[in-house]
Amino acid sequence: MTVESNAMFFIGGRGDGSGGPVFPGGCLKSWWDAKVIAVGEVSALAALMGADGEPIAVTDEVFSNIDNNGGFTRYEDAALAAAAEVGMILAYTAAGNPIGHFEVTNVTGDYVTTNEAYNSPANYDLFLGGAYSTYVSANHATYGVPDPIIDH
Repeated sequence: MTVESNAMFFIGGRGDGSGGPVFPGGCLKSWWDAKVIAVGEVSALAALMGADGEPIAVTDEVFSNIDNNGGFTRYEDAALAAAAEVGMILAYTAAGNPIGHFEVTNVTGDYVTTNEAYNSPANYDLFLGGAYSTYVSANHATYGVPDPIIDH
């Protein structure tokens, strides 16, 4: 699967920006453009991050409910699925270490599918949306991890 390279990430976010995680998600430009047309810039930004730049959904758990959905990873998490939209980008960390960003490709019921190649259950922290707190924290090279969206 080809990963769309028109990813958007935000710095500072809304409000004072104090809620931004170290490794937030983002969205595809196509998602942003469609959302802005539908609801305007202010509401589009609110759909992607909280009042001070925090993610709209965070999971901090061991997923025993990860399955293979056509070769891609599907997570069962009702709160994540309620907030997710196709075209948003999830940020993944494991044990506090950034793994990368993956595109939300399908949301059905309590399930969210990403373009991440299927892997076995792991202890992931997922961040949907949000904003980096500073430009320095936004520099993905700082993490030294390959990123399938940023690096393509």
